[in-house]
Amino acid sequence: MSPRRALILLSLAAAACGDSSGGGAEGSGGGGAATPSSGMTIRVDDADFHGSIGAFDPMPGRSFAVALVTITNVDADPVVECGFEYFSAANTDGIVVPGSVASAALDTPCSPDLAIAKGASLSCQVAFEIPDDSYAATLFYEDAVQGRTAEAAFPEPPWNPCLLEGDACDVAGDSCCEGPCEGGACQPCLAQGEACDLGVQCCSSICSIAGCD
Repeated sequence: MSPRRALILLSLAAAACGDSSGGGAEGSGGGGAATPSSGMTIRVDDADFHGSIGAFDPMPGRSFAVALVTITNVDADPVVECGFEYFSAANTDGIVVPGSVASAALDTPCSPDLAIAKGASLSCQVAFEIPDDSYAATLFYEDAVQGRTAEAAFPEPPWNPCLLEGDACDVAGDSCCEGPCEGGACQPCLAQGEACDLGVQCCSSICSIAGCD
């Protein structure tokens, strides 16, 4: 084992290399945690769409679905690998796609050079090229060499209401936003009761706590 790998494993065991509390990162509503399988669990804490990731663009007819995942090594020996290549996702139509190499360009990627020691957890991101007009529904993990598998549900849709930066927000009355999509998400109105500018904003009338009425 290289000194760099040993240092990574020691750091993960001592500090959980991310979210060691088991609570995951805050998000828009996480999916259910998987039942322990092969000594590990996975959980989807948050998910959203990206039109592009760094220099990567999705294939025509697809969009990047990015999952924030918490991986926990409950009692697996010696470690649980956490590279994006161990993940796949099924969309709402049952189509399964692998983790994308574009994951490496995310802010906190599930990186092939990291592994998780027993008792530790790691929160990281994985991207998937999901066919347009669908959402990712189930996340899968498989390490065929070690015989480890796990799965977890994605948050219920809708996620962020627009797909590509610059697109008009399409929220179907679910959320109040200001003009075009910025960075993959519509911007909320500033205060409850604020009138929506129908020429600029994509909401129907008056902003409420849940969105526009």
